[in-house]
Amino acid sequence: MLPLHREFHKTRPQRLPAGEWRSLRFDVDHEGREGAFYALVGQYEPQGALYDLSVGVVLEGVDRGAEVQIRASEYVKVEDAWVVARDRPIDSPVHVGGRAHFTYSWKDLLEPGRRVRVRVAQYGRSEAVIRGAEAVAFYLPDGHGTPAPGPWDAAGAHEGFHTQVPHGAQGYGPPVPPPMPPSPPGEYGLAPYPPPAGETTPPYPADGHRFPPAR
Repeated sequence: MLPLHREFHKTRPQRLPAGEWRSLRFDVDHEGREGAFYALVGQYEPQGALYDLSVGVVLEGVDRGAEVQIRASEYVKVEDAWVVARDRPIDSPVHVGGRAHFTYSWKDLLEPGRRVRVRVAQYGRSEAVIRGAEAVAFYLPDGHGTPAPGPWDAAGAHEGFHTQVPHGAQGYGPPVPPPMPPSPPGEYGLAPYPPPAGETTPPYPADGHRFPPAR
């Protein structure tokens, strides 16, 4: 079974106060659809998945010599909020100038009901800005076959995802097996939009507002 693929881009700046973890908030997917994307894997894989993700991040305004930390974190829903269930190892480069470029990668098995994000923190004396980011995730859903792409909501909700063309469909490689029948509604179907009330990034005194619901 070939892995599936998602790609996200961050084109809008995001505040990064000193000493505070922030989940990367992506705003464009690989098809150019706009939204507020937090979870790279797990939102549409209720039975879990094997995943391999890579992220590149650009920061501005980082103090000279300040440490930046990047990590993948798994979230689980507890009552009406998404909370960190498992933090993966940290990469902690030290910054030299004001504009910083960092990369991070991790692969693991995502347990059923969880979602994986990438979080960033910086430990300078002042606030920095996440100027841009790019993420690529390859994954194999567990518990069912290859999901079919779903519709795209006009408001910008990503209810589908990209699948790679099997080798056999291009005239080379082994024959492509027949597609699996669709899952019964509500069993492994895609989550409705808008999603249920869930986590929002906690408000900070300087923010004056909450970020959009975490995805």
